[in-house]
Amino acid sequence: CGFTVLSYENQSDVLWFLVEADKEPLPSQFFHMEEELPLAALRFHQNLLQISQNLNALLNQGKQVAIHGCSNGLNNLFYLSDLDNIEHLHIFDSDTSKTGKYLPASSRSVQNSMDSKYKTMDFVFIAALSFYPEIKDFLISKHEINENRIQPLYPTY
Repeated sequence: CGFTVLSYENQSDVLWFLVEADKEPLPSQFFHMEEELPLAALRFHQNLLQISQNLNALLNQGKQVAIHGCSNGLNNLFYLSDLDNIEHLHIFDSDTSKTGKYLPASSRSVQNSMDSKYKTMDFVFIAALSFYPEIKDFLISKHEINENRIQPLYPTY
């Protein structure tokens, strides 16, 4: 795109790039997506299946499962899967303005992360990966949830 990457960092679900404009502009060219789009779609589908299988395995055992981090990514997950129809799935968020509200693709309301009901959860999946360490520390210190019962919702590579 006409920039030289000086450095980059991949932390949780955020990519940070320090770039510098190239001295010579790139010649105009058309980018072809014929090979990239099917591969991206395949990997997206594999991730969706993995998440659904992980959650369904726990939920089918009657486990109480929480997802922490009410976001557009979580909304997309609910829209593309059958997860919203499962009884023992709970959504929590630390943002109090989201408490009692709904994601557009979900029929369950968002619960406040300070709610004592959190202590009854068997497993917690963190959807807000940008804040994974902070949320994990909060769950351990506030609700005394064993760290073995906390994991990222989305695969981390």
